[in-house]
Amino acid sequence: MNDFSDLLILLSAIVLFLLLSIQVNHFIVSNKVKHVQAEVDYHALTVAQHIIDEVQGIHQVDSLRAFIEGMPEDMVFTIDRVRDKRIPFEVAIQKESIQESTETLLDLMASSFSSGSGTGGGPPPGTPHAAPPHTSPVEAYLITIDVQMSGQNDQDGAVRMSFTKSF
Repeated sequence: MNDFSDLLILLSAIVLFLLLSIQVNHFIVSNKVKHVQAEVDYHALTVAQHIIDEVQGIHQVDSLRAFIEGMPEDMVFTIDRVRDKRIPFEVAIQKESIQESTETLLDLMASSFSSGSGTGGGPPPGTPHAAPPHTSPVEAYLITIDVQMSGQNDQDGAVRMSFTKSF
């Protein structure tokens, strides 16, 4: 180092290296946060799908009510048994009654068949469906499952799945 200009060049190189290392560190941290959030969302979907699978096996309204009332609000999902990694989730299930009759449901099914090209195994377009000899009410419920990581206040990380259960 012969003069003051060499010192300025060295200091500017250090500052550029510092800025570059800060940017790389920020990039690595943001990717890690996105990876962890995607993993939490994946496990929240797994919890919601597990609840849906259990509800689909229920064949009586009273059993459905008992299942929903007995469902814990907090569930712990174990992701690694060796390292004992767990994710706590808050689970909320809502049940909303849908009043339909079998005639209405058959009309809906017939309209979905007639809107297609007629190659889906249903009646050709424009063909009326045979009406049932008598209509009876169908007890149907819209089941909504909300799963969110415990302690998370925003709705960005929440998973909501809905499906219809009829008896």
